Amino acid sequence: MLYTKSKDTEENIDIYFTRPIGLMWARLFNRFGVHPNTVTYLSILLGIASGLCFLSPSYRLAGWHGLLWNVLGVALLMWANFFDSADGQLARMSGKTSRFGRILDGAAENIWYLSIYICLVVRLWPQWGIWGFLIFCLEGFVLHANQSRMADYIRNSYLHMQNGQHQDRLSEQLEVWRSISFREHPVEKTLQMFYLNYTFRQERETPNLQQLMKHLRERYGEDVPDDIRRRYLEGTFPLLKWTNVLTFNWRAIALYISVLTDCIPLLMVVECVVLTVIQYYMHIRHERLCRNLLSSISAAR
Repeated sequence: MLYTKSKDTEENIDIYFTRPIGLMWARLFNRFGVHPNTVTYLSILLGIASGLCFLSPSYRLAGWHGLLWNVLGVALLMWANFFDSADGQLARMSGKTSRFGRILDGAAENIWYLSIYICLVVRLWPQWGIWGFLIFCLEGFVLHANQSRMADYIRNSYLHMQNGQHQDRLSEQLEVWRSISFREHPVEKTLQMFYLNYTFRQERETPNLQQLMKHLRERYGEDVPDDIRRRYLEGTFPLLKWTNVLTFNWRAIALYISVLTDCIPLLMVVECVVLTVIQYYMHIRHERLCRNLLSSISAAR
């Protein structure tokens, strides 16, 4: 049994490749009583190690020695992703779920890519210099962050409407952040601060979704009529394939091709152009759906 959230929000690469391998690791860790957060920390170390392997050029510029380092980097990042799948499945399997674990799990991929981008800047420095640094700052801290944040929010909104999965709200996260002592829990307090900003930006960038959810809470509480749920889910479902494109798998495939062929500009084009266009298309479509749905609900009163 795969411990998934919903097959609607999982793509085939995850369902038939990443999740089954993650499940095998989760069962192994569960047998030895390993905590899910420990698995997350291991995935972070593997992701950082992957970035260090990408410091070396690949075969075209550094021969077989360079190719081996880059193949190792690809393998380590795939391993990190298997552990990222395993920690969530292990948490649901063992019942060892926690707010801190969920936030740590969300931060893991960001730490992987921070390491990877830094190492790619160093790799390109002889040819690109400061321009490579500036491009990767734009690519990582602005575009990649925006793409992942929006994809994650639309996917979680879908799960919330589909099966009632809790969706974090800014007001709740602010209360949680205030309740944590930095002296007693410095790591959790720091991660919660970043997550607070993450949630703030998600809500700020989706005004129509916020108005729709507020209207539904005020009018129906948690008992939203099935017809409204159906209309929202049917309108959002076609966008889920784009949320998957904007998260890990396809971005990682572009990275693998780029580092193995010594064509790092390919990754820049994919992230700065292709994925940005997809993000704006998905965002505009979803906001239009929420606006139209709210208008029809209000008109029917």
